[in-house]
Amino acid sequence: MLRIRKVILYFLTLLTILVLISLAINYLLIHHSKKFVELLVDKESNHTYHFNAGNFQIDLLDRSLLIENASIVCKNSSGYSSFYNANFKNLKIKIHSWKDILFNKHVGVDRIILLSPDIEVNDNKPAPATKNNNTAFHLSSLSATLNKFLSVFELSSLKIQDARIVFKKISDKSSLAISGVDLDIRNMSSKRGNNQKFLSAEDIDLTIKKQSILLPDQVNRIGFSSIHFSGKNEDLQIDSLLISSSGNGKASFNMFSELVLLNSSDLSALYKQEYLKVDSFTIVRPVLKIVQNHNGSNSNFHQDVKRLFADFYFQYIDVIGGKVEISNTDNSKPVVNSQSVDLRLLGLAIDRNTHKMKVEGLDIDDRNFSFVSKDSAYQLQVGQISYHNNYLWLNNVRYAPLHINKLRSNTVFKAPAIQLKELSLEDLLFKRLVAEDATLVSPDITITHSVEKHHTDSSSGMEVFYHSLNSLADVVQVDDFKISNGDLKYWIGQEHFVQLNDITARIQLMNFFRSGSLRMIKQSIPALEIKNIIINSENLTGRGKQYLLKGITRHNTFDYFEAELQNGLSIKAERMVWDSFKWDELQANKKLDIAQVHIGVLNLRKSGAATNRTDNSEKKLPLIKIGKFRVDSTIVDESLAGRKIDFFSSGLTVDNFESSNNQLSWGIVTGQFNRVKVSDQNFDASIENITLS
Repeated sequence: MLRIRKVILYFLTLLTILVLISLAINYLLIHHSKKFVELLVDKESNHTYHFNAGNFQIDLLDRSLLIENASIVCKNSSGYSSFYNANFKNLKIKIHSWKDILFNKHVGVDRIILLSPDIEVNDNKPAPATKNNNTAFHLSSLSATLNKFLSVFELSSLKIQDARIVFKKISDKSSLAISGVDLDIRNMSSKRGNNQKFLSAEDIDLTIKKQSILLPDQVNRIGFSSIHFSGKNEDLQIDSLLISSSGNGKASFNMFSELVLLNSSDLSALYKQEYLKVDSFTIVRPVLKIVQNHNGSNSNFHQDVKRLFADFYFQYIDVIGGKVEISNTDNSKPVVNSQSVDLRLLGLAIDRNTHKMKVEGLDIDDRNFSFVSKDSAYQLQVGQISYHNNYLWLNNVRYAPLHINKLRSNTVFKAPAIQLKELSLEDLLFKRLVAEDATLVSPDITITHSVEKHHTDSSSGMEVFYHSLNSLADVVQVDDFKISNGDLKYWIGQEHFVQLNDITARIQLMNFFRSGSLRMIKQSIPALEIKNIIINSENLTGRGKQYLLKGITRHNTFDYFEAELQNGLSIKAERMVWDSFKWDELQANKKLDIAQVHIGVLNLRKSGAATNRTDNSEKKLPLIKIGKFRVDSTIVDESLAGRKIDFFSSGLTVDNFESSNNQLSWGIVTGQFNRVKVSDQNFDASIENITLS
């Protein structure tokens, strides 16, 4: 019995000793671990950070530390491009070995688990001299800090649950907060060979719960129901994405998408070079609603997004079933309201210096895609939009008034394509076509002008054409507008028309509409070529070939022109050239004022009996002024007032020819007349040769 008691006593004594030793070791481990972590953080941060731990618990068998209410605070941020502050509700650290901490003063960490941390990331870089390089948050600083953390603690895995992360930029006091973040990083190493892996980890799983994030401008907001990122699969999924702007004096808008998918094989560039490189980006059924204010200013949302990263590159973007609705603040009715749109982009990049978007290829399929002029008088309907080799192609276009029946006159054209160079993609998102120049390819243009009976004044019809061109300039905002291989038919009433075929033209639109005179308007058309012209009017029918205008020098040429007048006179002219036609005089005073006219061959013939005049009122001669008139070869066979005149002339030149007050006057006349014949019922005369010099 005594022996048993001794055994029990020895056992209790040994157990007490073991407990005391365990408590001592536990105390030493807690004290050393706590003190060592504090000293290690202080030393490795060059006395910049202080680690403060609240309750410290140790699990010897699990080789883990549980720290409650811990914090890391930056003591001195001067001289650092970035610094951090963090509070941890629970921090669990699983280490490699207790021996390393007690005897080698080295911490090797297998895994860190953070519960409900509150992390503050501060960007302390000064604001750049130019706003174009003002990246909102420098993610490269996070990479440097993480690599140092890996090298000190040899961390293998990191798990964060329900974190709140706030990014702050000291230079402009902007901030961006994200909450509900779950992050699990496995097999992470700073020495891992594959640097293309995101954070040099074998796998990363990131989930962000439903929330709404206010961007640094305090105006624009991003919300979503969930975000999930898989580092192993290199893809990101965003559900129910909502981007909105409250306006702040500019355009307000919101964009909602059911699903966004992103894939990138080089996410490491995101924090190493602040370069977002995306292989594929898919957005499903987005709806973009924009409300423009009266002065047309737009939101700066795209500038805030660009400032998040220094560079963007999207190799492929696919928009499925997108819709766009644009309205004005003073008008509830949408200015633009597109139906479902499928859009594909290739090679979208944003320039680091200019922040302008560039794209290698673009395709848009939308049967109802349209652009409306500012006055809502005309619209341009587009069947399909594509972008290749720096050119945007609007395919299967139709330009017409929105309310044709309400207009007495209108302009309509159809064309297989409009080509635009150096297009502004940002303006395209707002349903505006802004580019350096545009080419209208093979258009079929129809201008109709309804007139009352016996009134065929075409001036109001030209005003309609001018207005339609002005509306087109609202829709397609370019400096140079070109027409290639076009046809135009201008109807005056239901019977008379002017038809132009194979038109090639270049129009400087801005100069055209700033012009204060017809002369300046003509000079704003540097080049115009028309291969065929047909005229069918009440007083004249005619046709011409190869008309050419050089608007700057006001130089005009006609290879061939013929006309049949109502009085029976037939006119045929070859190789016509005239310079400095004063259009203002024609418009204001109905006067033909031309500096010089040169005709190669002129043929005047009487094609039939003259029409009997029912109006006995005296008709005045048209007002004509020609500085110099020259005809190389002339053939005349004409009946004038019952007399017949035939002659052939060569080298005929007339200076200062003018008709005024029903009188003709001229200066010097030179030339040679051959086989001159004049006859009537009572008189017959002929002259073989007359020379004027």
